[in-house]
Amino acid sequence: MIINNHVFFTSRIELKSQAKFDEETKNVSEAGFDWSYRTKRTAKELRALHAGVCCVGGVQNGEEVSMFHLISDSRHYNGNSITPAVTNMFDEIIQELNKEEKNNKKLNGLIAGADDFSPWSPPFFNSLKKEYAKREIPHSVIGKQTDNGSTSIHYSAVNKTWKVGHWGDKILTVDDLKRVYKDITISPNDELWINGEKVDKLKHPELFAKN
Repeated sequence: MIINNHVFFTSRIELKSQAKFDEETKNVSEAGFDWSYRTKRTAKELRALHAGVCCVGGVQNGEEVSMFHLISDSRHYNGNSITPAVTNMFDEIIQELNKEEKNNKKLNGLIAGADDFSPWSPPFFNSLKKEYAKREIPHSVIGKQTDNGSTSIHYSAVNKTWKVGHWGDKILTVDDLKRVYKDITISPNDELWINGEKVDKLKHPELFAKN
């Protein structure tokens, strides 16, 4: 297993309606459905679309992002843990993002999607979170939807911003976000923006991981 000796830096996470997300990212390449380490997508800008029971996420080093869109089936999850294929995927992601330096670059991640009621989707989501933690990759979590909606993500290395698009119930406030997603943890290195406004960590400490 490859461990990340990380240096902290800040990413901005913006919650968007799916319509706004599509408008702002329509010309961006996609990490396609059921993406695996064998068809790894790494670029300066990527998006992954419409995860319902699936999980979407990525790891970035400030210059490039590697992104995935995985369904919670037997190829990726055996009922207790992720499969070797997914473990290999994470190893290859870190190798790719660190390819130009002897020491690991500063890595930062996001994991999103999944629903809160399918038999395999929530535990698969939890297993993917553990892979980030085992590799000491600082990451934010926005997952386990309750509204039968879907989640899309986008990252741009130019402005160091993640965009999270949601199709389903409107998310205009922190209360909306907490109602739609059961699993929310924002990295202390990240900023969360909803409806164009930055979420105050002091007012909503329940959303942010502790340093």
